[in-house]
Amino acid sequence: GKPSTLPTILLAVKLTVADATKCKEAYSKKDLDVNYNDGQICAIGKEGTGACYGDSGGPLLWTGSFEPTISARVYLIGLVSLGPASCGVYEIPGAYSRITFFMNWILDNIRE
Repeated sequence: GKPSTLPTILLAVKLTVADATKCKEAYSKKDLDVNYNDGQICAIGKEGTGACYGDSGGPLLWTGSFEPTISARVYLIGLVSLGPASCGVYEIPGAYSRITFFMNWILDNIRE
């Protein structure tokens, strides 16, 4: 159920980006009314980990390098969007808004 108070300590977990097909299947198997689309990234972690109540808008970060000659950096790739009603359910990945999908909108709006 939903907690009566929200935590005050920021936590982090390691997640794995899940295949979009697996994400759609996971949501449909649980009869969840979710319209998963290209503007989202699915990510899943160990049982009991993942986004929960109050995490909406929180970051999905990726650490790595796109070029072998460049040191690893931290990239914002998504924002917490939606997930199962129960937090950290292993069979159901969380859905995150894909930053690159919305990049033009973001750039247009921060310029104003």
